[in-house]
This record gives sequence, C-alpha cells and structure tokens, in this order.
Amino acid sequence: MMLYQDRLSALINVFALHAILLAGIRHVASHIQHEPYLYVTAVIALGFKGFVIPIALRRMIVRLGIHREIETVVGIGPTMLAGIALVALPWW
Repeated sequence: MMLYQDRLSALINVFALHAILLAGIRHVASHIQHEPYLYVTAVIALGFKGFVIPIALRRMIVRLGIHREIETVVGIGPTMLAGIALVALPWW
C-alpha cells in the first residue's frame, strides 16, 4: 500500500495501520505460543509505532506546512513491479 501512495498523510496512515496489524499478529502469536514476552513487544509496537510516531509525524507536517503530494521519480507500475520483485526475491 505504501508503494502507490502519493500523499504524506496517506503514507503515515498506512504506516500506522501496518504497526497496528503487526501488534495484532504478535498478540495472536503470544497467545498461541504461551509466551508472555511477546505481549510486551506487541504493546510496545502498538504504542510507539502505531500511535506515537504517526502523531509526531503529523505534527511535524502541520508545523512545517507541508501539505502537498510526493513527487515520484518512477511511475506506479514500475514501482509496484519492483516491490513485487523485492518481496519475491527471498522466496527464490
């Protein structure tokens, strides 16, 4: 989702969503594996990466007056293909 976003606010929202989903996955893994330390990492990921960092980034955008789109060097198509290739590379 981050590869085709062209606005800073949308990128921050996707970043926060990713962190929330990651914390949920850690919570489920800790429940299945009966490992209490994974709960701690889930709370830390949810707190900092899911809320603190996105809020700080939004405040910086407002403070600096940056309300524009991100200029892309390459189009969305090649960017998505490169992202797919980078994800597939470890499987190969």
